[in-house]
Amino acid sequence: MVGCFLVGFSTGWGRMNLHRDIETGRSLWFAKSRALLLVVLLAGCAAQGGAPHADLRKYGLTDHPVPASFEVCDRFGCRGRKPVRLSGAQWGDVVRPFSSPPATPEEERRLLGEAVALLERMAGEQTGSDVDVARNVQAGPGQLDCVAESVNTSIFLLLLEDHGLLRHHRVAAPVRRGVLIFFPHHAAMVTETASGREFVVDSWFRDNGRPPYFVPLEDWKGGWEPGPDTQHREAEASKLPATWLPTTSTENIHGL
Repeated sequence: MVGCFLVGFSTGWGRMNLHRDIETGRSLWFAKSRALLLVVLLAGCAAQGGAPHADLRKYGLTDHPVPASFEVCDRFGCRGRKPVRLSGAQWGDVVRPFSSPPATPEEERRLLGEAVALLERMAGEQTGSDVDVARNVQAGPGQLDCVAESVNTSIFLLLLEDHGLLRHHRVAAPVRRGVLIFFPHHAAMVTETASGREFVVDSWFRDNGRPPYFVPLEDWKGGWEPGPDTQHREAEASKLPATWLPTTSTENIHGL
């Protein structure tokens, strides 16, 4: 919301100054630079919506991935892609927890988090991103930034959705916060169908194979990051099986 407000303000300001630049005889280069800035700002705002399939096409990925053969990002900015192939047994492990359909959106988000974590581990073993750690504390082979994470998580969610496993949500296009180079961050997103509430699915703050955070969009847009309480629970969770998720998380942390 803030980013789009700034774009609206900047657009009016930019048009006014662009005309003034031309009328007062300022350099054409300066006028063109201002116009280019406006185009970039508008493009950034427009990228906040749209269908998730179109976002995959933007990165040269198939817009309808299937478990037997799909691609994921394997470099920062999704500038590189690698194929992933899941066997019937592997896909069976992913869908088995959904054999008893979740009764509530909260339960479905918990199952989605576990499924995304498992798919991330399976894909990582084939592409080398199983060494990916939280945030960008390293930049070697296999490390993914938030752009690549947001695209890959969207792919995993679409695999589940296209298999008819989502009863209480639909997959939305990835979202981002920040304007241009000012604190940019990207993440996947789902929409709760009954209420229309939007939940960001942020895997960038976790190591490979750990369940992503489900955070209400308004909180995430406000600059949400895992706090000390969250990190303490994660330390305790590391002593438990990888598919464990705390069932007492607050709404602001996991949206459960």
